[in-house]
Amino acid sequence: MTDTYGVNPEWLKHGKGAMLLDSHNSQIAEIVHSFNQLNLDFQNFIVGQIKKLLEMKHNYLGEGDEKPEIKPKKKPHVQAKGSKTKLDKKG
Repeated sequence: MTDTYGVNPEWLKHGKGAMLLDSHNSQIAEIVHSFNQLNLDFQNFIVGQIKKLLEMKHNYLGEGDEKPEIKPKKKPHVQAKGSKTKLDKKG
């Protein structure tokens, strides 16, 4: 929770200090400042894109934030031109 949402661990454990870490607060402030400089059409576009990203994340990760194991696809064996395999060679 602290890494994902920037919540101060001291605030979580003991209720002391600011709820959010300073680095997280500054990121949010920068995002809000930039967002507020855009016209309504761009703001609506950004909100729509964020919703799509969250939907893709949900579809990809499910409810949690753990990435499922993705096994790389095996590349087909490419044989050099002119070389023969054991099956091609006559004994």
